[in-house]
Amino acid sequence: MTIVGSEKLLLAVAGLTSFGSVLLTMWQFAVFLFNPFIHSGGSASASKALYRDILLLCMFVAQHTVLASEPFKKLWQNSNTWHLQRSFYALSTSCALQAVVTFWLPLDRTVWQAPPAIVPWLRLAYIGGWLIVIAQCYTLDFAELVGLKQIWHYGHNYREPNSYYSEPKQRLYRHMRHPVLLGLLAVLWITPVMTLDRFVLALVLTIYQATRNDVDSADAKYAERQFLDSAEGLRPSAAENES
Repeated sequence: MTIVGSEKLLLAVAGLTSFGSVLLTMWQFAVFLFNPFIHSGGSASASKALYRDILLLCMFVAQHTVLASEPFKKLWQNSNTWHLQRSFYALSTSCALQAVVTFWLPLDRTVWQAPPAIVPWLRLAYIGGWLIVIAQCYTLDFAELVGLKQIWHYGHNYREPNSYYSEPKQRLYRHMRHPVLLGLLAVLWITPVMTLDRFVLALVLTIYQATRNDVDSADAKYAERQFLDSAEGLRPSAAENES
């Protein structure tokens, strides 16, 4: 199959758009989580704010669930557009999360507030949570998570990237449908001030994560081994140290 120049350009635009939207959304979501008072509820009542926030979360969960379902994936496969499925998924996820961040209404009622003495430590832990997210992206191949690798494979007449992976890695991907969300759970709960709306956010996403993943000990050991191997590859060799 020959890919003409115009099609290659469109595929590149699609992949880069997905990639850029994911990076932008991750940054905006990090700022959103860092400051629980970034939005003002204005004159909205507590019941209205809670209703809207839960509706936004339901929209986000529905988007994640439907687009990650096997029937939806088969639609892409049957239409011979498998190379665009992950980019569309990443882009739509970014849009859903952007809607959550933009239209979220705060509830100023405080669930807990940490003593000032431990706030700096919680901030460090918050940064550590995002480092876990970055490590997960690195271990599980960020280019594939956002759909860039699928488009590159299609443009070079290669098979779907997942078909080249070992059985343990394919098994991990089937069981861990939302790998980045796992690291975000630490970020959601490690906060000096937990307002009621952020408590609802953390609780809903935690329940969703717990019910959507089937990771077992074999998957965990494989992921740990992959991360250690990746970290080992970043260390300078003995020859480099001597030079």
